Amino acid sequence: MGGGASQELDLNASGTMDREESFDEVQTPECCFVRDFRSRFSRKLKPLKPNFRQTLPLLSTGLRLARYCMQERRAGRVPLFDPFHDWTHTTEGGVPCGGLGCGSIGRGWRGFFNRWGVGHGLPSGLVIRQTVAADAFHVWCRPKTASGGCSSSAVCLLPPLRRRGKLRIGCRNELSAWHRLRSDAKAVYHGLFPRAWTVYHDPCPGVRGLIITCTQMSPVIPHNYEVSSFPVCVFTWDVQNVSTEAMDVSLMFSFQNGVTPKLAKRGGHHNTWITNEMLDAILLTHREHTNATGGHCDPLSFLIGLEKNPRVRMSFCSRFVTSKSGADLWEPFSKEGRLTSVVNPAPSGSGEAIGAALCASFEIPAQCKQQVRFVLSWDHPVARFGHGAAYKRRYTQFVNPPPSIAALELATIALQSHTEWTDEIEKWQDPIIKNPSLPSWYKTALFNELYFMVEGGTVWTASARDPTLPLFNPHPVAPPFPSSPASPHHTQQFTYQDPVKGPTPASSTPSTLTHTLPPLHPRGCASTVPSRPVPCAGPLVS
Repeated sequence: MGGGASQELDLNASGTMDREESFDEVQTPECCFVRDFRSRFSRKLKPLKPNFRQTLPLLSTGLRLARYCMQERRAGRVPLFDPFHDWTHTTEGGVPCGGLGCGSIGRGWRGFFNRWGVGHGLPSGLVIRQTVAADAFHVWCRPKTASGGCSSSAVCLLPPLRRRGKLRIGCRNELSAWHRLRSDAKAVYHGLFPRAWTVYHDPCPGVRGLIITCTQMSPVIPHNYEVSSFPVCVFTWDVQNVSTEAMDVSLMFSFQNGVTPKLAKRGGHHNTWITNEMLDAILLTHREHTNATGGHCDPLSFLIGLEKNPRVRMSFCSRFVTSKSGADLWEPFSKEGRLTSVVNPAPSGSGEAIGAALCASFEIPAQCKQQVRFVLSWDHPVARFGHGAAYKRRYTQFVNPPPSIAALELATIALQSHTEWTDEIEKWQDPIIKNPSLPSWYKTALFNELYFMVEGGTVWTASARDPTLPLFNPHPVAPPFPSSPASPHHTQQFTYQDPVKGPTPASSTPSTLTHTLPPLHPRGCASTVPSRPVPCAGPLVS
């Protein structure tokens, strides 16, 4: 249903409905990546390490790499290649959030936001693994029994975090007040890039008859290279009441202002309540700062939004402390299914991490369903590399208001165009999905392996280096990109070429991404270039 409007299922003449027709499992393609939340993996993933004989020929190379890594860390930079870092291998991957080259946010199949290609202090093109426990969806429900009595139940739709085989709620008991999914909770994840579906059956303890489906969609659309660059993700929730009693239900989306614990607790971050005709939202603004090595951190903000709906009551918490137990958010939500709706613009203090939350409350009659739509957007307009060269990201060509409202405009566009984007994705994928001559494993790999276009360190810029942006280092040793693309052959090493407006010589053919789609392909450069190239960075080429 377009525009995020609520939906009430059609009733027959007796005032009931055909349950078999209306409450089937979510309709997903057979070629989806599927995981049950109760899955356990016995095989531990370990990185391949060379033995002693293999190490000897690599000794001199290893010493040079060690010297390089030490020099980069002394300069306050993250090494681009660090073989000495012990990467944590997990089985928690899923369909990422966001478009191409805008700085991705990875969301695993269990629901954790756990891979980040956007954040202060992180050079463009690098991705960090960091599970943020405060970034989650929550559900509260209370059946309206015939006797008039009622009991409510609330749960965070995330399983307990695990570290080294032990259950934990958060680092040093952070967010310990939140009740999380049971280990035997019935939930199934379906992923087919750029969309994913998660179906929860009776997630609230003690309450039966509730089926909740979350549809995650990012705007990665072939031949649409304006929308495909947007840093935005839409979450559509379909809540179905298959019981014989009406229910009060609330859905909450919480998000932390910051990624890594060190930066989230730096202090000075603040959250702002904003609204327009399309949505209610909270803007989480990260404080800009300059570190001791002269590194300038560019504007960064996140936004969580809730589409306006006359059948849904909205409440919010503009500020809660994520570095403590989380009781200041959980207590009002777990008791009454709503938040305090008090505006608190106070910035975070040093050593304190803060977040914000939006809550949607509604009543669902028996044998009916309700649709609610949340949106997540972020605005990190500058792509900055290790030696300080700065470039505007591609989406700023199309959405370039002041940083304080850019994320709001992105979220508004996403909610307005959600149905159109979904139709375009289905039009792209259906000919392959419905082709009976292709094996299921091939269809799965063909689409899901495209996740690397978003989450693999992709950078897509609007132009050459912007001279108005300050350098990280006033005298960069070796800028990764040429400051002035005098020759298009230089830009071919790291960019795609946009088609050039106006006439071009007959001997030159504009090189465009459309030559490689569908499906998308990360190396879409043609052998010839226009005489007046407009560089637009694609995935980094090492």
